[in-house]
Amino acid sequence: MRLLVLFSILLSLLNTSQTSEFIDLDTPMDFSLDGYTLVFSDEFNSHEVDQNKWNLGINPQNIQNTTVVCLYDWKNIGCKNGELIFTQRKEIPSVNGSIWGKKSFPFSYSSGGLNTTEKFKFTNNMYVEIKVKLPSNSGGYAAFWGMANDLSLPVEDQIELDFYEFIANPDKQKLWSGLWWHEYKMSEMRKDILPKDIMKRPNNNFFMRNQTRRAHYQPNLERKLSRINFDHYIIFGFRVDDKIMEWFISKDECPLKNKPFMTFAGGNVYSTAYDKGEYQEDSWQRGIPNPLRSNLIINYAMRDTTWAGGPIDDEALPSSMKVDYIRVYTFKEK
Repeated sequence: MRLLVLFSILLSLLNTSQTSEFIDLDTPMDFSLDGYTLVFSDEFNSHEVDQNKWNLGINPQNIQNTTVVCLYDWKNIGCKNGELIFTQRKEIPSVNGSIWGKKSFPFSYSSGGLNTTEKFKFTNNMYVEIKVKLPSNSGGYAAFWGMANDLSLPVEDQIELDFYEFIANPDKQKLWSGLWWHEYKMSEMRKDILPKDIMKRPNNNFFMRNQTRRAHYQPNLERKLSRINFDHYIIFGFRVDDKIMEWFISKDECPLKNKPFMTFAGGNVYSTAYDKGEYQEDSWQRGIPNPLRSNLIINYAMRDTTWAGGPIDDEALPSSMKVDYIRVYTFKEK
């Protein structure tokens, strides 16, 4: 089996610019993925996280979003029995971290998050797969996603890819997927946008601070995903070429064997305010990014707000999220 894996790696090096440092030798051959070439994998069989592949947090600076109430700390991220384990815990006394706009901020909770910024890029004609045991605690909020926020790219290609987001509260469990666009050209700015809701970029584009006015794509998936048992491991897959994005899910086999539960092939996208009947000019045309240059991000956040599964239940801590593997393949477009 090991010889087959080594042979697969050699093929990968011949067919992609990615280097073998991103491929885990313990990744098994998956013969159901005919025509796919492995370019990145982590089976988490070592005793610690491979920092040649992963950075701490959801960005290289480990700056936390203002709506999240936990600090990401290496002490909460480890590998055991072939699993990547994120742990959430109460901090007494509080620990200092950073949020956007504040270099020092006290956190009463800590957890784990990882990203591949400046290490590995997820691009067009790639497929990513993750096998994960989602958490179960009030205030827990899990996500596997990507950020293509290279300001040198056109605003249309700067995109947030939400492979999935998950509310971990046992009484409010919910999983969804979607897309967000944070950047806009001057010609795309609506007349009623307030100055406090935007930030001007050096290239004369604008970052939309107000999330309710950002373009997004998130169809209602509750019916399609209502039968998922979140108490067991789940396998997610996301595939993108130059024409379409596809989201897949499975209990115990390659997700590509199933029909996608969500697709996006370009078109008009709208803000959440538009969806609620407000700001009916909030409509933009977006397609598949080309080129797509996205980081990979996985995090086990903690939120105290009701919509995200709060309030936090301290009695349920410490709590954990487990990942069996993360694998990325490249393929030739049909």
